[in-house]
Amino acid sequence: MGELLVLLVIGVFLWLINVVLPIWAQRQQRDAARDAASAGVPPVPPGVLRPQPPRPARQAGPRRQLVPAAPLAVVRQRAPLPLGNRRDMRRAIVLITVLGPCRAFGPPDPAP
Repeated sequence: MGELLVLLVIGVFLWLINVVLPIWAQRQQRDAARDAASAGVPPVPPGVLRPQPPRPARQAGPRRQLVPAAPLAVVRQRAPLPLGNRRDMRRAIVLITVLGPCRAFGPPDPAP
């Protein structure tokens, strides 16, 4: 009974957050627009980014010395597969999956 009450309280709390949060955000936007209008700043519509003040240019620092790249690795040939090519291996895996495990290793079925 206690767990049900806790879940109910959590559910009501989450519902309240979903209802109250949008109302609070709208009030904040209205207050900010009202303050901006009283200060003489044109209001910024929602979803529009305000321009940022210009940043100072980066100072030129010492440049890094380029290191020569390592030589390309030698292309190795693939080792041959012990049971044929990839196509044969893929077919064998599919057959093993479809047929399932060998029944000879399991316990014998009871006699009818």
